[in-house]
Amino acid sequence: MEITFARLGNHETVKFAFEELRRYLHRIDSTCNVHLKIVKNYRPDDKNIIFIGCDASLSHLLPEVDDKRYDDSIYIDINDNSGIITGTNERSVLIAAYRLLRELGCIWHRPGEEGEKIPEKHLDALNIKIAETPDHRHRCIDLLGALSEEGHEVLVDWLPKVGMNSVFIEFETPHENYKAWYEHENNPLLPSTPHTFKDSLEYYEAFKEAVKKRSLMLHSFGHGWTLHSLGVPSEDAFILTNDIPEERRAKLALIKGERKYFEQKPMFTALCYSNETIRHEMVEAYVKCVKENPDVDFIHFWLSDGCNNHCECEKCRDTRPSDYYVQMLNEIDARLTEEKIDTKVVFLIYVDLLWPPEKTRLINPDRFIMMFAPITRLFNNSYKYKNENETIAPYSRNNVPFPASPYQNLLYREAWKTVFDGECFVFDYHLIWNHFKDMGYAHISKILAEDIEEYERLGIGGLLSAQVTRAHFPTNLPMYTMARKLWNKNEDYEKICRDYYRESFGKDWAAARKYCEKISDAFSVIYSFDAGQRDFEKELKLLDGVRQACDELAKCRVSADGFDEEVHWYALNLHMDIVEKLATTLDFIYRGNFEKAEEMQKETFLAAQEAEKTLSRTFDVKTFVFIWEIVINSIKAGTAAMIQD
Repeated sequence: MEITFARLGNHETVKFAFEELRRYLHRIDSTCNVHLKIVKNYRPDDKNIIFIGCDASLSHLLPEVDDKRYDDSIYIDINDNSGIITGTNERSVLIAAYRLLRELGCIWHRPGEEGEKIPEKHLDALNIKIAETPDHRHRCIDLLGALSEEGHEVLVDWLPKVGMNSVFIEFETPHENYKAWYEHENNPLLPSTPHTFKDSLEYYEAFKEAVKKRSLMLHSFGHGWTLHSLGVPSEDAFILTNDIPEERRAKLALIKGERKYFEQKPMFTALCYSNETIRHEMVEAYVKCVKENPDVDFIHFWLSDGCNNHCECEKCRDTRPSDYYVQMLNEIDARLTEEKIDTKVVFLIYVDLLWPPEKTRLINPDRFIMMFAPITRLFNNSYKYKNENETIAPYSRNNVPFPASPYQNLLYREAWKTVFDGECFVFDYHLIWNHFKDMGYAHISKILAEDIEEYERLGIGGLLSAQVTRAHFPTNLPMYTMARKLWNKNEDYEKICRDYYRESFGKDWAAARKYCEKISDAFSVIYSFDAGQRDFEKELKLLDGVRQACDELAKCRVSADGFDEEVHWYALNLHMDIVEKLATTLDFIYRGNFEKAEEMQKETFLAAQEAEKTLSRTFDVKTFVFIWEIVINSIKAGTAAMIQD
């Protein structure tokens, strides 16, 4: 088959979209010859050509959107190898190109080449018509956890293939994340390589080039604005220290009569925000950053990362942190207006800032996007469930209890609507810690799907997923679900599950799904524990449930067709070994045998560390070990108290 594409203009992302079409079409049909013409404008009379790119004359064909810079409508109309591939912007054109390939049978169920299925078949002609707009503007992944250069490359490559449109890098660079990988924190079985801030800057520049190539939107910063006022370099943000120059100490929040670093970390330390000089320094740092980073679409402005840590001095103590925060946001708006900069500012409601201001209001709400960050929510339920008995707790400086249930968290978001009722997305934490407590990933995937179904009702315009980059072990069902539901909130979750397991595991997919769901059922007791509930009988049955799931899968005679399926079945076998050891650890704890539990815990972590040697793209062992140490210690304490009673 002969296909000729006419590329509209020379934009880097449209060039890439064409190259991706050529590459994958040839993989589908090796006899397919793809040719290229470069044109300035769409010419409707030209036949036997597929125009690809953006052109003003094609705008009327696209579904209507609010803002063509941020929104991703796509339009494909091809009949016998003649037609159009276009979008509201160049990123949308790339998404449309992958959408066409998905219509031809291409599948990308996980980042990396082991997560793609490309059909091999004869193509007679392309005949496709699609016009779509995703249900949510904000479809973004935060790159957290132990992060490698390869890890960010494969994730950035995967995102537009599944319709995601943006990425987030916290801080000036993801130095702590790169450092955690290259120095292999929590995994002594992998070689540790000293990693410098300069190394991180080089990797980050390569990352930004990959983002720019695809015209993905880039979110960045957020943390660290307090450091500018203190004169602390970002690479020193997490260094434990109480060595504080006196001129710096005067800027720190006064807590219990002392001005010192909160938990010995500059990054966790609030400042004396009644001090106009401090506010001015933070505002000017933000404005300078905006001017110096035109390649960043959304520069977040957050306060310190601690909680219950705000200044108790005479000037500060009667004013809520959110009042000082909104003052700074108004000052940022005034300075950006003065500089004739029209960029949007992302602010967050989070920990102490969940309580809205009492005295201050945003002067120009159109300048801002709210990020709702319910970091203390539990994941035993979704936003779908209500509890009318829950209310907002009164604000008490440095002594506030944080909301636990999804519904209670939403009450704080509602309270903020008297201050700001504009554009909002949620910064949520399904895949940063909580997926490790759900070792089959089935529970957290369903919660994620239900959450997204509620966004429109809640006035939430999408999701920025605060998550480890490598969240694909034992499966990538949560991220796959996220991408599908953010594009189409009404897509049936059951269909998404069936599609995912078939695509990943092949003809014996049902056995893999049954195993994962039984493992999730067994570990659901951990979510009950998180919610402050104990079901000791159910806890004692956790090991039985895990063993039954593993035994059933081990007895299945499964077969894999192709590299991607082999990789997934291989990972599931490693997973069985880890979850059996982990369940045995918990079983010893529930029975009061803490000595045996400690031995088995070491075996569990060793099995995970061994697995990371071959699962380096999928399994974040640094975070797995960190989270399960916390969970195990918590369960030990709860069980010890129960035994004593």
